[in-house]
Amino acid sequence: MSDKNIPSVTVVVPTYNRPERLEKSIQALIYQSISEYNVIIVDDGSDNPKQETLLSRIESEYSNLKVIHQDNSGPAVARNTGWREAKSEIILFTDDDCLPSESWIFDLATAFEDDIAAVGGPFVPDEKHYHSSIFAKYHRWQAEETYRPIEQARKQQDPLPHGITANIAYRRSVLEEVGGFDESFPIAGGEDTDLIKRVAQLGYSFKYVPTAVYHNDLYTLKTFLKRSYNRGKGLHYLHKHHGPERGLQRVLLGLFATPFFFPKRVFEQRGLKMAGIATLDRLVNRIGELSAIRAK
Repeated sequence: MSDKNIPSVTVVVPTYNRPERLEKSIQALIYQSISEYNVIIVDDGSDNPKQETLLSRIESEYSNLKVIHQDNSGPAVARNTGWREAKSEIILFTDDDCLPSESWIFDLATAFEDDIAAVGGPFVPDEKHYHSSIFAKYHRWQAEETYRPIEQARKQQDPLPHGITANIAYRRSVLEEVGGFDESFPIAGGEDTDLIKRVAQLGYSFKYVPTAVYHNDLYTLKTFLKRSYNRGKGLHYLHKHHGPERGLQRVLLGLFATPFFFPKRVFEQRGLKMAGIATLDRLVNRIGELSAIRAK
């Protein structure tokens, strides 16, 4: 398929104080298998001088790349800023610590059919991290469990798994119809799932494609705990919006009951180490939920 048969496309990337990983993400986006597309980088109030230097340089080097600066407001606001600035039919989202495959834009943009609202694919660890970090191996296990039932490209009525904004494309008209991301989500956690749930409620279909985006995370204990904690906070806001809302007693019960599921995790995760990480993940998730409840 030639470029002229591909719908107009813009990639939106929110970023905050991660110049080294952002630069690698930009390189992956610049070397794509199609030539006609735009990239919008939304800097969410970074205060890192290296980030500012990088953004100034890449904007001057690439004619199809635009940088927008905003006050620190969170990823939902940054993504909304980006897609509203775009003029294209299709909006692709990824993050500043992600490495899209070379055919990523082409594969997602050409997968749309008349009633398809969003197209997305798997999000997996970068290979170099997979071989060096147990946390990357755990991420790979999670991805396999999430995407194995839909390994082949297919259209579906159910929302794509999590609607994760590391690897997804929406019709601009659909984003306009639902109002984009809910900006009441304060962190990177749950706002992507909330969006795709709201789109599904309108009766749209979705399409899965097996084109991966690779996570260029550090995969340390610190980054693992931060992601898990934020997902827990996001889960609170997600239940608050879509129900059933989970109160303090319910979350506390889940927190204290988590260790008792360890034997089950050993079987599911195929080993003590992975089971231990899965249990820790769930514990920190619940702690994140509790912090969101207490913040109300």
